[in-house]
Amino acid sequence: GTPIARFYFCPFHKDATIEKYRVDSDCRKPKPGMILQAEKDYDINRAASLMIGDKNSDRIQLPGLKCIIIKSNYVPEGYDVESLKDVERFL
Repeated sequence: GTPIARFYFCPFHKDATIEKYRVDSDCRKPKPGMILQAEKDYDINRAASLMIGDKNSDRIQLPGLKCIIIKSNYVPEGYDVESLKDVERFL
């Protein structure tokens, strides 16, 4: 029931096959560029926020931000929660 205000994405990768996208960007997870931009755009309280990912590389390197990994094909074991229903215990 929560509306999505904006999607953020990073088209860059340090090993991209297309040269114009071959950039080591601060917006590429686990770097915090996209989260920092969203904080500015929407006055987000990092300490009251939760980042959910489906790969261990989704754990954003940013002090004060809680990151959890949900079970997925990328992480069949070593995840934090089985499903989004289990997220409440992290709030």
